[in-house]
Amino acid sequence: RLNALDLFEAVREPVPTVPENLKAQLGSNPEIAAKLAREVADFPIEGQMALTSQQRVGMPKIIRAAIERLGVLVLKEGALAKYGVRGLTVFANPLPVIVFGAEAPTAQAFTMAHELGHIILQQSAISGPPSVRDPANETEAAERWCDQFAGAFLMPADAVAKVWAK
Repeated sequence: RLNALDLFEAVREPVPTVPENLKAQLGSNPEIAAKLAREVADFPIEGQMALTSQQRVGMPKIIRAAIERLGVLVLKEGALAKYGVRGLTVFANPLPVIVFGAEAPTAQAFTMAHELGHIILQQSAISGPPSVRDPANETEAAERWCDQFAGAFLMPADAVAKVWAK
């Protein structure tokens, strides 16, 4: 992140910032937050649903680009898995950071969307395998919210309902 900030300064480019309206709290509806994130990132569900099966393999790159349009630095690091970590978020504005691992493409897409949830909650986090969940624990509540956000970001309920109705 610091290197990227230095580069922006060196080339005299403005540092990307997460839009002010793109934030939520644990009590917020993750479906609404995900819809707003898709709108701000210019990532319409219609474009996603129109992808061919060959194009769908590239979903991690498409999602990464959408998240980067929100002012987030997104990095891939295959070594995360050896630490039992799927992804991590460093929240700082400007230029928060998401790091995701080298998993299957569908897992990469979910991890990036989950970590974007942490950005929207304005918190840093490390995501690993689910532990014994304590519903009263705020960290676990944030993980559940980010899981719901990721699902809503990748498969918005209204789009799923339209497909299911057919």
